Amino acid sequence: MRIGAHVRTAHGLVDAVCYARDVGCETIQVFAKSPLQWSGPARSDEEVARFHEALRDAGVGLAATHAAYLINLSSDDDALWNRSVAALAEEIGLAHRLGAPSVVVHLGSSPRPAETARSRAASAIAEALRATAGTSAAVLLENAAGAGRTFGWRSEDVAAVYAAIEPSLRMRVGVCVDTCHAYAAGYDLRSSRGWDALLRPLSDHGAPVRLVHANDALGGLGSRRDRHAWIGDGAIGLEGFGLLFERPDLQRADVVIEMPGEPPQKDAVNVTRLKALRSARDD
Repeated sequence: MRIGAHVRTAHGLVDAVCYARDVGCETIQVFAKSPLQWSGPARSDEEVARFHEALRDAGVGLAATHAAYLINLSSDDDALWNRSVAALAEEIGLAHRLGAPSVVVHLGSSPRPAETARSRAASAIAEALRATAGTSAAVLLENAAGAGRTFGWRSEDVAAVYAAIEPSLRMRVGVCVDTCHAYAAGYDLRSSRGWDALLRPLSDHGAPVRLVHANDALGGLGSRRDRHAWIGDGAIGLEGFGLLFERPDLQRADVVIEMPGEPPQKDAVNVTRLKALRSARDD
């Protein structure tokens, strides 16, 4: 299980790799473009080539890119849904160009019943995958914290979206589990039982967890508050994250932190804490 962080690319892709190496990352997640814009300027071939070279030289992997927050795959607004499909297709293309195996996306929100939201999300993902045939990047469905009308906070719903995608496309779909979101949604990750409740619906549908966003939670269990805390400083605690590394069904997943605070401390400290928990499991 490679451990890393979501790193900023404001100063360029190569600078992001240098930063990741210095804070101890074994892998990284990045935004391929601004997460607050529908579209973004293309990076030059030269910058992408230097990025690939920097990753090789630093021995750092690229776990995933993260799609824009504007995308709403379960929306009942046709114009927004169509724009979201096009934006996701662009994100897949950008991830492929950067050499990322996956792009993480939220399922969005909808006032409709869960069954309708599932169908809308699955159809959107299928459309985007068909539009990017020939590229290699997969789409990872991220669980939500459950605030408002947000869809996808129940593992059963994430699994149902995965299962609703036609088998020929499903090989390019997986899951990203966010621990803060899960705890806020009511999954008590301080215990093995809570981890079982979160992951069993996914395994029952054959949905592979390829990435974990390892974030502690400021809010209480079931609070629906998406507020990240440093590893061991929040409600999940060190014991809960220790259980993460004991899960045989997560051993092929990368682990990435998304921490508040000032760099580089926020990443160096939390990557070190997770590595210590991984080492304790190995011992």
